[in-house]
Amino acid sequence: MRHERSRIMAAPWAMLLLIALVLGPDPASGASRQETLTVGLYSDFVSLDPHAGISSDWTMTRGNLYEPLVDLDERIQLKPVLATSWRISPDSRTYTFTLRRGARFSDGTPFDAQAMKLSVERLLTLKKGPFLYVRMVRSMETPDSHTIVFHLHRPHPVFLRGLRFVFAVSPKAVKEHEVRGDLAQGWLSQHSAGTGPYKVLEWKRGISMTWVKNEHYWGGWAGPRFTTIHLRMIYDPATQRLMLEKGDLDFAQNLTIDDVPGLKRHPQVTVYENIGAGGSFIYMNTAAGPTKDPLIRRALSHAWNHKAYEAARRGVAPRGNGPTPEIVLGKAYNLDELYPYDLGKARALLAQAGYPTGGFTLRFLTEKGDEQKRVQFEVLQGELRKLNIRLELIEETWPAMNRRLADGARMRDPATAVHLIAVWVPANLFHPWEFLYFRFQSDATLDKGGRNIGYYSNPRVDRLMEEALAAIDPKKEQQLWIQANEMILQEAPMLYLDRIVDIAAARKEIKGYVYLQSRSTSKAASPAHAIA
Repeated sequence: MRHERSRIMAAPWAMLLLIALVLGPDPASGASRQETLTVGLYSDFVSLDPHAGISSDWTMTRGNLYEPLVDLDERIQLKPVLATSWRISPDSRTYTFTLRRGARFSDGTPFDAQAMKLSVERLLTLKKGPFLYVRMVRSMETPDSHTIVFHLHRPHPVFLRGLRFVFAVSPKAVKEHEVRGDLAQGWLSQHSAGTGPYKVLEWKRGISMTWVKNEHYWGGWAGPRFTTIHLRMIYDPATQRLMLEKGDLDFAQNLTIDDVPGLKRHPQVTVYENIGAGGSFIYMNTAAGPTKDPLIRRALSHAWNHKAYEAARRGVAPRGNGPTPEIVLGKAYNLDELYPYDLGKARALLAQAGYPTGGFTLRFLTEKGDEQKRVQFEVLQGELRKLNIRLELIEETWPAMNRRLADGARMRDPATAVHLIAVWVPANLFHPWEFLYFRFQSDATLDKGGRNIGYYSNPRVDRLMEEALAAIDPKKEQQLWIQANEMILQEAPMLYLDRIVDIAAARKEIKGYVYLQSRSTSKAASPAHAIA
């Protein structure tokens, strides 16, 4: 039965951030080479506009359709992409980039400093998507066609790394497809105009999307490579597994724990398993309903039974350790000591909040087709039932879920608000800013380019984070982030579940797979090239 199957892939878009996956029969055999890679997804895209929003589907466009100035490699070190070099002023307020020559957008327009400047200006105007990564920009200069200079209002510790989410968009496409001053948002939501190795050929919403090679790609297309990527939305895990085994899919993403042993035994399938730096969390709505009360949120934290969850996941549930991964901030706290599973303590907190016998309903929102989140719901539902709290499941497609969470009025209205939101949280910059500021700062809501989907707000936490960003002494900065992290933990705006276990399954003949922790807890292979 579907509800008994527990999904282990965390991010629906994980493996295709950069495609170097290739297939090649023995050249000596004379067999024709496969040029199309077919991938099974379990959810549709929200938008293809790289400046419109940040969500799991958004990550799939980077490195495939669009490119940034810089990125992170498999060692989590900065590497050049559309910039070939850069320098930073002594006061860390001015960044000068030398740009790559010969790069072109998929419509043939040359990439240059003015195109990059216009892309950042578009992002600053829209105030969506990765806007928070460039909000600190005071002005820009383009002294020549292959140099761009950013002047910041103040030093910012993640500006350089944050530029990996600031993608260049063809100025010609924006100008030609702009409608009533929308900066081509309508057109770019369904089409592509980047410098990446691929461009969109066709999108059948809810069914499939096809990418073909960008003939103008600066990396070139010499040698064997996949020239077409066919993405199929297949919502049932069993169907994806069968299609992979039959060879109708080259890559499957919507898999379950029960699928793994059988796939490992299959002679034509390779399974890849990695533990990512990100985590699987449940945001709690701090703006409406019972979860507005921190006492209720703490009670729910004590009601989380991780051992039961781990058992339901066949032991594949490495314990989460709070909002910030240990690799980023160190283990400055012990989550099991702070919120151990304890229904007695949960009842006491409910009584303090005025609910000694429970008696209320919470709405739990998750993405349709995400089996791992369904297991989380079932485990939590079973524990809350013991507290006389009813948990109602709401499953929506990823686009619908994003629209709901971005609607502040709807999320703040007790009549329409959801109270628990199950999501995965990636590790993109490996800096406290992305886990704390980006997700808990009062103004970092989804409609403003952040991921504060629980509408958490605490002026004291905001001040600590602003002080951390302004700190010159690294030790002082670290201490301020730790203080903010601890204060957030005390207010329990999230349930911290498990670290993401990334699973990819591919046909044996697909080669070139490389795991990158810096790819939103996802799988990727290095450039968009194929090797035999």
